[in-house]
Amino acid sequence: MSFTKVTSAGIGSTELVTLDSLEVINNASIGGVLTYEDVTNVDSIGIITARAGVLVGSGITLSKDGDVFFTGIATGNGSGLTALNASNIGSGTVPTARLGSGTASSSTFLRGDSTFATVTTTTINNNADNRVITGSGTADTLEGEANLTYDGTTLNIIDSGGGSGSHRLTVGNSHDLRIYHDGNSNITHHGAGDLYLTSNNSTDLYVRSADDLFLQPQDGEDGIKIIGNGAVELYYDNSKKFETTSGGVSITGNLDLSGDNSISIGTGNDLTIQCDGGNSAIVHNGDGDLVLLAQGSGEDIRLQAAENIDLQVSGSETAIHCDKDGAVEIYHNNTKAFSTTQYGVQVESFGSDASRIQFATSGHTYSQIGYFGLNRFGIDTHDGLEVRDASDSYATRMKIDNVGRLTLGDAHGGMDMGFGNQLFSSKSGTYSASIIGSTGAALATSIIYNSNSSFGSSVAMCDWRSARSNNTAFNFLRVSTSSASDNEFFLTGDGNGYADGNWNAGGADYAEYFEWSDGNSSDEDRRGYTVVLDGNKVRIATSSDSTDNIIGVVSGHPTMVGDTAWNKWIGKYQRDDYNAYVRDSNGDRVLNSSYDDTQTYISRKDRKEWDTIGLVGKLRIRKGQPTGTRWLKMRDVSDTIEEWLVR
Repeated sequence: MSFTKVTSAGIGSTELVTLDSLEVINNASIGGVLTYEDVTNVDSIGIITARAGVLVGSGITLSKDGDVFFTGIATGNGSGLTALNASNIGSGTVPTARLGSGTASSSTFLRGDSTFATVTTTTINNNADNRVITGSGTADTLEGEANLTYDGTTLNIIDSGGGSGSHRLTVGNSHDLRIYHDGNSNITHHGAGDLYLTSNNSTDLYVRSADDLFLQPQDGEDGIKIIGNGAVELYYDNSKKFETTSGGVSITGNLDLSGDNSISIGTGNDLTIQCDGGNSAIVHNGDGDLVLLAQGSGEDIRLQAAENIDLQVSGSETAIHCDKDGAVEIYHNNTKAFSTTQYGVQVESFGSDASRIQFATSGHTYSQIGYFGLNRFGIDTHDGLEVRDASDSYATRMKIDNVGRLTLGDAHGGMDMGFGNQLFSSKSGTYSASIIGSTGAALATSIIYNSNSSFGSSVAMCDWRSARSNNTAFNFLRVSTSSASDNEFFLTGDGNGYADGNWNAGGADYAEYFEWSDGNSSDEDRRGYTVVLDGNKVRIATSSDSTDNIIGVVSGHPTMVGDTAWNKWIGKYQRDDYNAYVRDSNGDRVLNSSYDDTQTYISRKDRKEWDTIGLVGKLRIRKGQPTGTRWLKMRDVSDTIEEWLVR
């Protein structure tokens, strides 16, 4: 509804009047209920009813629920307030009648039950900083204990009795546990859970029990048992390791003594086992002799060490030395005379380039075998040398008599080497061989055999060696006609071979050794695979490789193989830029300083990271492998293998 201005002197009507607008210049009196909307200010003598509350300015709000909110201060004497909750009063004076029952005064206090009670005073005797207050036995009187203090961190019991332990902490209904300090002893707790029982100033610590005494690191696990009138037992992980007995002690397991310790045995402590930190010893202080005795049948004496074992006499003179993972050495007058090797045994030299094994019996002149100076090996006997067969009544099988004649078997059916530097061997005329020579004459050799086709299990072996290394001044093997200059076959001392005819073999390709770039750690059989270079090594060719880059095939049966390094490290001797040997002024090869003769050489043919790669000739290839541009397929060997001409 809106009001409009009315300019007449008044309106008098008992009917409902609706006005579009009304302006009242002075006062307007309405006897009934005035309903209005959009009215900013209302000045009313009677009661005003508001639907949602009344806001008076910005400081007072009258809610429709009956609450009054003030942003300022409410003043007045409060005489018209009823049922006021004193706890909600922030300031001012509240009559004591409103607080509780009873008489309020300066000597009373309000108790929790809303009643007033009289304040009584308590006297604290001997009061001082940090003293613990205790009862005195007298009403309204407390005592400040001079010998019992607490500073917020530590509770102190002060013994004023001159260290007599007169002040104690007791625990339990019967005061069974007592902790006190008498000037020397204490029970101290350190850190996280550790308990120390300490006896200071050279005093003793006693732990007593009416019967047995047990020390347990945890519930049910024995550490130390002290049996009344009996044994003391020591345990490890609940297993007994040490026990005293009526006769001494009993140990289960090993006895380890660390540090500088000794064990003395005997009435006079004659036998001592000791360690001074750097040296260990078993010493007998009686008559000077020390006997290590393993009693009982079949019992051994063993000396074991983590490294080496030395037996010495006269302080530092070595008699026997046992090297870990190595030789056993026997000495004479501190000089090594005998040692074991990976191949057997070795007799050492005693000067003059001589080392010998001697054999002697009582009353007879000894015989000896070994080196007799200047690297000359021999046997020194006084009446010849014989090899006899113990299974055949000690029949002589070989004999060297006192004039130097050698007989094998017997003088007729075996081998006879005698005067004139002649060697003759025969067996029933089937085979025969002779080496005949004389002083100053060339040695002639002949091998004669008949048409007998059976050789049984015989094996022929020849090993020629020279004191000069890799030199053309000597020949290993030469086959020639009647003329010494007309050679048909020649093996020279520098390792080269020559033939006037052809080399014939069962293979059909030329190959060289190459190393796999992946090392072939699984030792895969790679025969028939084609390969390409990978740096200075090879790998298996793939379909993505250019056919121009395929160099060869892993060969299964080459007729000739190059770059084998078959019997020694390829770098043993120095080589020049053209891979030729470097030689000294004598024509001998020069040894590489990096060569280690203690290393065992493994030939390339026995190493999985190397393979023979056929470069030229007829080779067999796995079907489906990529091939070289100029290669020609010859035939199918099987469903999986083809034969190709590699060129």
